[in-house]
Amino acid sequence: MREDSILDYYREGPARSWVKYANCNGQTELFYSKVAYAELSIPENETQQTSEPLIIKAETNSQRITRERAAKFICNQCDVRIDCKNYAIDTVQQDGIWGGLTPKELDYIRFDKES
Repeated sequence: MREDSILDYYREGPARSWVKYANCNGQTELFYSKVAYAELSIPENETQQTSEPLIIKAETNSQRITRERAAKFICNQCDVRIDCKNYAIDTVQQDGIWGGLTPKELDYIRFDKES
């Protein structure tokens, strides 16, 4: 993160501004499964206008592992990883890699915090 970005980040407050400093910006397809990415990519009005079903081939287990490893690599170098992880825990994100963690890993943390 550049020095001026760091100053903006702390001036605006982490609760509102961390997203624009995330390393994952512009890489949505890497951080979500093919199905979740497709659902995020289609505007609501387009899904209602078409009569043909959207068919998406789910990723294989090895494709998922490769994608998640690449996403986690990017997350582990990110200056706002902790804010991202905390946001995902607080908002119960169920899709995607958040703060370097999968939804299952986030569930473990959530469960541990509630215990």
